[in-house]
Amino acid sequence: MAEGISVYCRASTWDELSAWLDLHAKRSGSGTWCYPDVDYLLLVYEAGHDLAAYDQKEKDKLIRTLGGPPTAGIILELRRTRQNQACDAATQLTLSLMQRFEAVADDEWDRYWSRHDILESLTSNAATFLACYRDGHT
Repeated sequence: MAEGISVYCRASTWDELSAWLDLHAKRSGSGTWCYPDVDYLLLVYEAGHDLAAYDQKEKDKLIRTLGGPPTAGIILELRRTRQNQACDAATQLTLSLMQRFEAVADDEWDRYWSRHDILESLTSNAATFLACYRDGHT
């Protein structure tokens, strides 16, 4: 399985997310984008809002963290050959998206991250956003 994260939005539509992605990333096909547009580090595509892959406990946690059920989402697939740079790009794109949309990021490892959590992780000794995917993680 590819390394990546899901970002789920509340009170947003796929059309709104798609239009936002068109402004911030390079469309590379129907429903896919590359970020950044030159020498991409992330492949971005629709995650939808169907939580069928989540067990009930995880669904409840996501809905509680987000403040309601997700209405749209994206997956940011990290380019493994550029691990740390891809993590930095994912952090940048996620924070930018969270400035526009009410969202949480699922690192698909152990937690959900709000914009506040991510910013705090960048300025403190707390757990670092996407640390589980960085080089040297044990």
